[in-house]
Amino acid sequence: MKSQHSKVSTTEKDIIRELVEDTRMAINTISRNIGRTRQTVSKNLKKLVDNNKLRFNTCIHKNILNAEFINIQIQLKNIMDIAFFKNHFMNCPRTVFLLYITTSNQLQVVQFYEKNEFNLEDSFLTLPIIPQMQSDSRISKLVIDPSCALLFPKFITIRKNLFSRDKIVAPCGKRCDKCVHHEKPCSGCPSTIYYKGSLLQYPNSNNKNKLNHVEIG
Repeated sequence: MKSQHSKVSTTEKDIIRELVEDTRMAINTISRNIGRTRQTVSKNLKKLVDNNKLRFNTCIHKNILNAEFINIQIQLKNIMDIAFFKNHFMNCPRTVFLLYITTSNQLQVVQFYEKNEFNLEDSFLTLPIIPQMQSDSRISKLVIDPSCALLFPKFITIRKNLFSRDKIVAPCGKRCDKCVHHEKPCSGCPSTIYYKGSLLQYPNSNNKNKLNHVEIG
């Protein structure tokens, strides 16, 4: 049985193609290009968004983020535990990429941390998330590579909780002000009031290029 997301009409596909060319394209322009009325385009575009088939995001170039990337591979003992770890990393503002490998019951996660604030290769083991996972009985194997180069995508979706910096408790349920690693070496969670890092601090005035991005559900 096909999912709701797989059901896309011809008109909806035409609209998506136009938006891929230019996410800021005016409805009147889309209407003219695909040979549909403005009302038809507006109605179908609203339906795409309301049905969670299409989402408009703000993306930022990875260099502007001014961060280092770390790759985490987690093999779980029980398939029933996948939901907990999936939610944990989905809610973490540092997560860039999350993949579940069904054949090995393994999660692959890419996260970012502040560049130049500490040497990831030397001190990444003291990041709060690492000892927490090392002692988790639900994990059968943990592989961490702190020296990663993100080749693709070049533009990273910026989620709201990365900007908020208004929470007392982080999305993972921890409080940065109670953590022994806070500030040295960890700058804290970017979604909390305790964050002391430089994420999204532009390295120079030439790196202020933002791009709207179409994400198809």
